[in-house]
Amino acid sequence: MTGRISNGKINALFKEWFVLHSKAMDAMDVMDELREAKRNSRWDTESTGAHLLAPSHCGKSHIVNKMYFSQRILPELRRSGQYAPDVSDGVIKKLQKKFLYFKVPEKPNVGDFGMNFLRALGDPFAGKRENVLERIRRGEDIMGALGTELLALDNFDQLSKGRDRQTILEASEVQDVVKNMIERGIPIVFVGLYNAKKTILQNMQLKNRVQRLDIMPLRLDKDAEELYRFVAGLEILMVENEIFDEPSGLCNEYVIVRLYYASQGRLGILANIIRDAAKLSSSRRRSCIDPSDLVAAVQKYPLENKICRYNPFSIKETMNIERDCKLRVAEDELHYDKEYMEYFQ
Repeated sequence: MTGRISNGKINALFKEWFVLHSKAMDAMDVMDELREAKRNSRWDTESTGAHLLAPSHCGKSHIVNKMYFSQRILPELRRSGQYAPDVSDGVIKKLQKKFLYFKVPEKPNVGDFGMNFLRALGDPFAGKRENVLERIRRGEDIMGALGTELLALDNFDQLSKGRDRQTILEASEVQDVVKNMIERGIPIVFVGLYNAKKTILQNMQLKNRVQRLDIMPLRLDKDAEELYRFVAGLEILMVENEIFDEPSGLCNEYVIVRLYYASQGRLGILANIIRDAAKLSSSRRRSCIDPSDLVAAVQKYPLENKICRYNPFSIKETMNIERDCKLRVAEDELHYDKEYMEYFQ
């Protein structure tokens, strides 16, 4: 029997699930190295950092905020005995400060940045009126007292969106604050879209202290194994969580090629296609995802948002899809890779 899981619950499950893949593992390994270096450095030793820049819906925020906590931070905290066994994972994530994650404000200025910083630390006086630089320094003192080992700054590309002269000036001030935090020994992972590279490139002191973490959109010709593993993981999770009674056959080559084209290799988009199809099939009490619901899911999301040119689940010939995959990949590489690689030349 299906249809027992509501669409709202399916939405929530897909937001919390993650499927490990090699690029995520590599990124998490580097984050572990940054934390280890912090633990073994003197208080006055300059730190280093890393950056994770990719197009939207590649899974970068999911890796840094959810996957890294669940796979690396949470097990450490459980083993430490710091929290009682009956304390939930969610409560631990809210209370722990070993790993700090927060987002750069949409309209970045030092005051709002400092407030977000203090709120992430759980400071009850985050809204207190005070000198903005004192707010930053107080946050750094709290981090030191709590033993924070790594800071992740998401939406870092907000600092590269020069709307007007005042916005550019305020964003530059935030960049200086971040640079000073690294100089004072706080390792930072910068997460954002490709245009965040402008911020890193223009600030030589940041550029020389951070390394690249790569989660480019997956390519069918290079990353087929990763794609199959990711889709297989979602199949297992849907059955384990009783959305469906049986696997949906999504790992069939016929389906994988079409999922790849529709998502352009971005795992976040691919997961959303499967989620939307799952909601349709579950609400119709089907035992697994029906092919017609994949057609509808692609039509609703990636096709309307021009992520793909046409609905690949409406095309019978696999070779036509593969040909267009190669053409689209070549265009995407020109669009994404050229400006991304300029930073590393």
